[in-house]
Amino acid sequence: MDLRSRPWLVALVAGLLLVVVLPVTALALTHDGSTGTDHRPGTAVHGRGHGTGHGHGHRTEAQRAQHAQRMARLAEKHAVAMRRWADCLQAGRSDCERPLPPGLAKRR
Repeated sequence: MDLRSRPWLVALVAGLLLVVVLPVTALALTHDGSTGTDHRPGTAVHGRGHGTGHGHGHRTEAQRAQHAQRMARLAEKHAVAMRRWADCLQAGRSDCERPLPPGLAKRR
């Protein structure tokens, strides 16, 4: 059988390679073979962070309270700035500058 006389067969084989073989190969290469039952929280696993003990998301009560106070201060400061901006607009001024949200404002 001459493949040059049947281009549809070549296209079919190429399509099968792209649709079936490449994804299966990629999946096999990325699968590490673990069942997930031997993973303990806090142990470092490739691509899953550094485990526990590095302060990632584990705040103490004092840190939570400090964070809450800081967020309340930032929210109040932003609310005051938004009221000033609204008053400026209502006064018909053209030099009113809208304040940035607390997460986008420059840190001091």
